[in-house]
Amino acid sequence: MMMSRSTASIAVTLACTLALPAAAAEPLVYSLEAGGKSGVLLGAEGIAASPVDPNVRSEMTLHAGMGLPQPFYDWVSGALNGKPTGFATTIAAVEASGHAGQTITLSNARLVSVGFGAFDKSSQGTARMDVRLQAAAKSEPAKSPKLPRVPAHEVSTRWLASGFRLTLGKLDTSQVTHIGAFAMGAGTGAQLELTTSAASAPAFARIAPTPRRRGTVELEDGQLDLLDAQGDVIATLAL
Repeated sequence: MMMSRSTASIAVTLACTLALPAAAAEPLVYSLEAGGKSGVLLGAEGIAASPVDPNVRSEMTLHAGMGLPQPFYDWVSGALNGKPTGFATTIAAVEASGHAGQTITLSNARLVSVGFGAFDKSSQGTARMDVRLQAAAKSEPAKSPKLPRVPAHEVSTRWLASGFRLTLGKLDTSQVTHIGAFAMGAGTGAQLELTTSAASAPAFARIAPTPRRRGTVELEDGQLDLLDAQGDVIATLAL
């Protein structure tokens, strides 16, 4: 069957039109307010974009670094220790251009888990904790959206993936150079995967699980201190 040029031209035009990529959404800058203070989040996922039933929780993840209001860290710490407290906060989501934004009110929040990326002594990357929670979310357009300002001291004080100090009873942990990414839930523990030098490896081998001994060996109390770029402790995880 013969196809006219006009028909072929229309077919090609349609194909080109369908192949055009969709316009990318403008990046959002998130800030969190609690206790009369605010701080900038590193990012957020799953936050509701429209009003919802306040009795129904939706799940979301907040990517947190340093500089957030202390009530936020206190809430995370209490929930991890099995002592949850009430927590409500407001999150501002503003387009990077500052032209538009949303104000999201979170209530009835419940912590699901907290995750950390790998820590490594040789890394210059930035560390963060990923706070997964469930909360009722109500969103409305911001009347006068403003991009958050980050104080100068928060810019200069970075939380690096190399900033950690591990203590495990009487074990020599000074040669531990890497801790794999891990997560912990409310009232539960975490499994740590450590990389250490050949010299100190035998001491760790005596306590590590094996095919014959799958259970963990009880240790004296320990802790993982998370340090800022100046070496100051910003958080401590009891082990």
